[in-house]
Amino acid sequence: MKKDQSEIPMRVDESNQATGYADFVEIRVTAEETAFHFCLRKGNNLNEAVGVAKMYVSIPHAKRIAHALTNSLKQYEHAFGEIKADAKDRLTPEGQKKLEELLSNEQDS
Repeated sequence: MKKDQSEIPMRVDESNQATGYADFVEIRVTAEETAFHFCLRKGNNLNEAVGVAKMYVSIPHAKRIAHALTNSLKQYEHAFGEIKADAKDRLTPEGQKKLEELLSNEQDS
């Protein structure tokens, strides 16, 4: 029986690998590839971000990434409970009040 490629251990040379943090990702798909543009939002302005990294992958690889993320999130939620994807759902009442103030100040500008 043929062994699934995902089960084959892989050695990765990380000596030239960049590491960063992103709190936003823009995803674009063409007929041939998927582009992930990882960004970090600038302060309280939710409409501005700084690009951290761009990664292009084939469509089949994007599907494998989606499958791996789905499985990882299911395992996490099984162990720790539901992840609140919307930041507003994770805020304390004080945080929600501050967010409302920030958003109303932006609208007034």
